[in-house]
Amino acid sequence: MAKNNKMLSVAEDEAMDFIKEKYEYYQNKVSGFVVAFSGGKDSQVILDLVSRVIPHEKFTSVFTNTGMGLPCTIEMMKTTEASVKG
Repeated sequence: MAKNNKMLSVAEDEAMDFIKEKYEYYQNKVSGFVVAFSGGKDSQVILDLVSRVIPHEKFTSVFTNTGMGLPCTIEMMKTTEASVKG
């Protein structure tokens, strides 16, 4: 596990650098930023990375409840929403 920490840290830093670069490029060209959130692990990671780079008041996260989501997905969305609101 510790063996992978450096590679994971490098990947994380590269992703945050990419997000920051795009944010800085577009911040004066668009009216806002949106993070699509499905409740799955991938969107959880993206939301975490974005929230560590872009000020919270500068982006909106969107979850669409189609009514077909698994209960665990809905619960994850609610847990995430509660943690963001503090």
